[in-house]
Amino acid sequence: MIGKLIVYGKDRDHAIARMHRALNEFTISGIRTTIPFHLKMMENPDFVSNNFDTKYLENYQG
Repeated sequence: MIGKLIVYGKDRDHAIARMHRALNEFTISGIRTTIPFHLKMMENPDFVSNNFDTKYLENYQG
């Protein structure tokens, strides 16, 4: 693990918006990261609406 990004907000929507912004501003060079995947998650309607379970990643079709 190179780093860990943690955000918070007054509610889920605020925290997701902060995470989206932080991921867009995050810069890591020289290696591949999972940042593009996490950006897609922040835009996924099921994730945003808190409609997911422990099988989310298995079923994710992003």
